[in-house]
Amino acid sequence: MHSYSFSRREFLKTTGIASMSASLLARQQPVPLRDGQVIPLWSGPAPGALGTDDSDIPLMTVFLPRTMAQNTPAIVVCPGGGYVQLAANHEGRQVASYLNSLSVAAFVLRYRLGPRYRHPIELGDAQRAIRTLNGGSIPRESALWDSRLAVILQ
Repeated sequence: MHSYSFSRREFLKTTGIASMSASLLARQQPVPLRDGQVIPLWSGPAPGALGTDDSDIPLMTVFLPRTMAQNTPAIVVCPGGGYVQLAANHEGRQVASYLNSLSVAAFVLRYRLGPRYRHPIELGDAQRAIRTLNGGSIPRESALWDSRLAVILQ
């Protein structure tokens, strides 16, 4: 029987756990929100993704009101388009601008569409957007809407 004496640092280094945990910590570090910021819903390929085109990568665009106060509500805006196209301007950006005028933070979702994607992929993208805003990659000091988050489906 062999007896090995490793320090914790040596053990982590030899097993690769240190680099794994460092990369996980780096991935989990939230970034502060900025108006116009684009937030991908997944750090890698989305579940069920059929490619790497822009249409295969669901994301949210941040629209912040001029003043962010404590408990500013937030809404995830899911533009319509019959699951074939997104009405990103009049049912996305314009709705977000209106919500901003009411001091509401808006996050416009670009979800995956048909005919390439079918139900429940679109629903999964919306659920992931909510999870992201409820404490996923959004920093707590930016997430002023703790219990005031809604979704608009058009």
